[in-house]
Amino acid sequence: MIHLMKLFHMKPLPIFVAVNTNHKTKNMSAKAMLIGVTTIAIMAVSCKSQQASSEPAKQGPPSVDAIFTKMDSNKDGLLSKTEVNGPLKEKFTEIDTNKDGFLSKEEVKKAPKPSGKRPQRQ
Repeated sequence: MIHLMKLFHMKPLPIFVAVNTNHKTKNMSAKAMLIGVTTIAIMAVSCKSQQASSEPAKQGPPSVDAIFTKMDSNKDGLLSKTEVNGPLKEKFTEIDTNKDGFLSKEEVKKAPKPSGKRPQRQ
């Protein structure tokens, strides 16, 4: 404790000096205080990180641009049935309103939105 006080240019409190007259008690009190402060710091950091990870991610459906960036592998501005997956693949013929075999950004924008219910994993 004395070393920490010197490090931070602190003076001992008179109560601390009056109560702790034995050298062994001072060392033990310093160790106990250091352990206590360290424990509190670790708990505070742990609680904060646990709080952040326990909050559910508020994530909506991806934007049309994000879909095309991810799925348009040949970068032609259209999505073929081989490039898509998930709900777009399942409802490809329904979404492809002009029946040309490709999905344009306009067709994807007008596509029915997924219900948000995901099938349960088995």
